Amino acid sequence: MVDIIIRKLKNTDIDIISFLVNKFSHEWIIPEKEIKEEFVDASFLGSFPYIFIAVAENGEFVGDIILSIEKDWFLGIDNEVWISGVFVVEKYRNQGIARKLISQAESVVLECGYKNLYLDTIHASGYYQKIGGWVEIGKDTWKDEEVIIMKKELL
Repeated sequence: MVDIIIRKLKNTDIDIISFLVNKFSHEWIIPEKEIKEEFVDASFLGSFPYIFIAVAENGEFVGDIILSIEKDWFLGIDNEVWISGVFVVEKYRNQGIARKLISQAESVVLECGYKNLYLDTIHASGYYQKIGGWVEIGKDTWKDEEVIIMKKELL
């Protein structure tokens, strides 16, 4: 197993930024310019959204997690912190990296004074229940697809 470092995305991570903007734009069907301005560039200002990346000791990009505060989001949940995405490069999966990214996210959310963390998922609810503390609180619809809404109490 490779040593992994979890850190904030930096504006000097040009190749990683380009990859993330493209990936999020395709996944969320939002223009790249909007992703760059509202998520990536905003993440450099020192508050939400936060983007953390996992990198191998050789500097190779391994994965990411995005934390954002959503207004009137799924199930009408307002002004709470959501995991907007977790991604691990395929060759690094099943090595506990997603769990490390999520743990980092939980620490940051607590430091910012929030007591809960939310996420939506289509297929991974079993994973989140397995890693502990995540419970399903309802279902909603995104792009005509049912999503499971989950919550973790951090205190």
